Amino acid sequence: MLQAAPERRHVFISYSHADHDWVVRLKRMMAPLLRGSGQELRLWDDSQIDAGRKWREAIENALAQAKVALLLVSDHFLDSEFVMGEEVPRLLAAAEAEGVRVLWVSLSACLVEKTAIFQYQAVLPPSRPLDQMAEAEVKEALKVISLEIHEAITDQNMTSGSVEHSRNLEKEVLTQLPNAQNLDAVWMLVLTNLELPYTRMLLSQNAKLLRLDSYQAVVGVRGNWMAMVQSRLPLLESAIAKAEGSRRVTLIPLAEASAPPGDLDPDVA
Repeated sequence: MLQAAPERRHVFISYSHADHDWVVRLKRMMAPLLRGSGQELRLWDDSQIDAGRKWREAIENALAQAKVALLLVSDHFLDSEFVMGEEVPRLLAAAEAEGVRVLWVSLSACLVEKTAIFQYQAVLPPSRPLDQMAEAEVKEALKVISLEIHEAITDQNMTSGSVEHSRNLEKEVLTQLPNAQNLDAVWMLVLTNLELPYTRMLLSQNAKLLRLDSYQAVVGVRGNWMAMVQSRLPLLESAIAKAEGSRRVTLIPLAEASAPPGDLDPDVA
């Protein structure tokens, strides 16, 4: 008899042993989420392999059960033959074939852009690796990563039908709102369509939907955050497409929000 494939149900942490301290810190930050989620959220890393157990077999089983993969990327990580030759290819293949969610975080400066990992969206901007942050920033970053993991595993537990039903109901409500409220409501729907909590938080606090028509969405951004939002433009375009259909997205400084619609330059990016 053919043996059924194992159920994908946990978060697989892929890392270099040289970076194990980051795994410890992440688990410490996630303690309230892990304690309150029962079996819904479980983290797995190879430190959980029991003494005497065949380590390769244990990792193979864990890879087969991963619903979400977290890659802790560093120069040590990219230098590891096992990580880059075994774990990462398996996880990326599962992402393409079975919808396993791949998240990655930059721990240190490295050549991650020369690997297949870079095609997946980083949880945090890779231009600021964790080891370059002050201690308070590191804790905030670990909090964001923890929330992203929790949301990823929760989203994976929702059926596509329930998600689609929820979005259809939201769109029905939007069509009944006055125009000003409609823009605010559309913006809230766009934010809910963003997969990364860090990006959602960034845009909710520093950007606003100013105009929406059949061919473009104009989004105002606080000046100091323009470069950061620009780097997340593909994610924003995808979220708007899910909410209202494909449109060109134009970013302008929020200082220009008072300008008449005709004065907005549609070529500003």
